[in-house]
Amino acid sequence: MIGIASLIGPWAQELDVGERKARVRSMRAVAGCWLGWEHKLVDLLGRAENDPKAMVDALTTLELLPSRTRRHIWAAYGAAQPNG
Repeated sequence: MIGIASLIGPWAQELDVGERKARVRSMRAVAGCWLGWEHKLVDLLGRAENDPKAMVDALTTLELLPSRTRRHIWAAYGAAQPNG
């Protein structure tokens, strides 16, 4: 995994399947709002619920976004979490 994403979000280590899916859905909702529902990241996150390769591709796509956009997505994702 790349950077801090391996510690938080849907890419965090040692999540059970249900929690990972919930986090993927949350990240997808945030990405959809920021990027539009046709964006590649949103599509990959939708597939990532059941496809480990899509998880890796989604993280790579997220990391390739401009840093400001990426920060906004992570901030909104964190604010949407129960402990955020």
